[in-house]
Amino acid sequence: QKRTGIKERRYAADDEFVEIVNTGTSNCDLAGLELADFVGGATRHVFPENTILCPGQAIVVFGGGSPDLSGSSFGGAIVQVASTGSILLGNNGDKAILRQSDGTEIDSVEYSSSFGADNTSITRSPDITGSFAKHDEVSAVKFSPGTEIDGTPFLGCTEAPSSAPSSEPST
Repeated sequence: QKRTGIKERRYAADDEFVEIVNTGTSNCDLAGLELADFVGGATRHVFPENTILCPGQAIVVFGGGSPDLSGSSFGGAIVQVASTGSILLGNNGDKAILRQSDGTEIDSVEYSSSFGADNTSITRSPDITGSFAKHDEVSAVKFSPGTEIDGTPFLGCTEAPSSAPSSEPST
């Protein structure tokens, strides 16, 4: 059973982001996991130590810029900027990959040019479990980093969990 998964992504240079949600019932330690893209296969972000998601909590990784790292602008989600300085997902189709450091894929989302670079994200609809759709086709807004499609915060914790033992994401 998959416990973490890519829920939403957007491409627009510094505003580009990937959102991951812990759908399990226990804390999930992302430390050392990687975000990569298929075109080029390069690692774009390595999650640092102590990147722990509570059940129901989201993390948003931005491709650059200066997002509010406190998470207050993103529904209490953990917010990080890509460790390489960019995510570089292609606008004409690509694949965003969450993987272990040995390359074992945990989750991915592949998309075609039909999702285009029209300043909207793609998101799962219904949230978490559905297939991917353009955000503005399932909501009145074009993206919702760190929150559900309708802007409601996820029900996970809004403060960093303790460093108590946590589980690795299921593959």
